[in-house]
Amino acid sequence: MPIHFEKKIKVAKLHSPLTNFELDEQEVEYRIDPLLGHLSLCPSSQKKKISRVHKKFDSELLDDICAKTKKNCFFCPEKIDTATPKFPSDIFPDGRFKIREAVLVPNLFPYLEHSAVVILSKSHFLPLEDYSAELLFDAFKASIIYLKRIYELDEVKYAVLGANYLFPSGSSLVHPHLQITAGEYPFCYSKLLLDNSKRYYEENSINFWSELIDAERVGVERYITETNGIHWLIPFAPIGNYNIQGIINKSNFLELSEKDLKNFASFIAVILKFYKRQKQSSFNFVFYSGPLGEESDDYWLNFSIIRRPNINKAYINDMWFIPRLMYGNIISQRPEELAKTFKEYLIKIGFQ
Repeated sequence: MPIHFEKKIKVAKLHSPLTNFELDEQEVEYRIDPLLGHLSLCPSSQKKKISRVHKKFDSELLDDICAKTKKNCFFCPEKIDTATPKFPSDIFPDGRFKIREAVLVPNLFPYLEHSAVVILSKSHFLPLEDYSAELLFDAFKASIIYLKRIYELDEVKYAVLGANYLFPSGSSLVHPHLQITAGEYPFCYSKLLLDNSKRYYEENSINFWSELIDAERVGVERYITETNGIHWLIPFAPIGNYNIQGIINKSNFLELSEKDLKNFASFIAVILKFYKRQKQSSFNFVFYSGPLGEESDDYWLNFSIIRRPNINKAYINDMWFIPRLMYGNIISQRPEELAKTFKEYLIKIGFQ
C-alpha cells in the first residue's frame, strides 16, 4: 500500500481588531504523520504571530551570559580534570575518553543506568557557524565507541544520542556538548517509531522508511538531497519548526561506520549554518536508533533536528500545553516552503 500523505484545510473565522473588525478568515492546515498518525498543525496566522510575539536573537545578552558562565564552567579545559566525573575502569581505564577536542565523561546526574556527555570543544561557546564537521564527527565517534563498550559489558538495548543548544532548548550549560543515554527500556517516541515500523512491515511486506524515501523523491517538494546513503528531507508532518530529517539504511548505532558518522557530521554542520542564516539561535537534535545489536528489516535509523526560540530576555517558551501535554505540533512554516528555502541555500553555498 503506497504511503498516504493526509492533509486537510479548515477555516477559522473571526472579527479581528487587526483588520478593523472586518471578517477575517484564516486557514488551518491539518497534517497527519504517515507512520505514527500524530497531528501537526500549520495555521496561516502563525507567521504573523511570530513576527509580533517571538523575539529576535539578542547577541549582547548571549555575550553577557557567556562571560558570566565561563568562570565556573566545568567543561572548559582548565576545569575538566578536577570538576568532571570519571567512568569506572572497566568502561574506560583512564576514566575519561578523548578524541582531539572531544572529551567523553559520565553525566554527573545520570538519567539512565548509562548516561554520558561528550564535550565538543575547548571553546566555552560555539556559534552555530563554528560547529564544524570535524568537531561533530569526533563527538559522534566518541559516542559510538562508548555505546559499543557498554554494549559489550551490559548488552544494553536502547540508546539515544542528542543535543541541546543554549537555554531555550533546555540546556543547563553554554559549553557545547552532546548527551548519550542507554538503558533497558526505550523512550516513548522511540517505541512508537519501532512498533509502527514493525506494524507497517508486517502489513505491507516492505520497509516504511524505504517507501517514504521513494515517495518523497517522486514528490520532490520536501526531499532535499542524498549524501552517501543518508537521505535528507523535510518531514510531511513536522515535530517542530525548521524540522529537518536524515534517514540511513542502518538499524542501530552499532552498524554505523566512520564514513556514516562523517556524512552525518558534514551535513548537520551545513544545517546549523543554514539555521544561522535564518536568524535562529537555539536547537535540539536527536538520533533515533533501533535496539543495539539487532539487525532489522523494518526499521532504519534516523536523525531529527528542530529550532527552538531565540535567546532573548523576554523569550517565549514554545513548549505550551498543546505540544507538551497533547503531543500536537504547531508549525509556523509549511514543510514545502522550508524545503524550498533550504534548497536555495544549498545552491547558494555551492553544496554538492
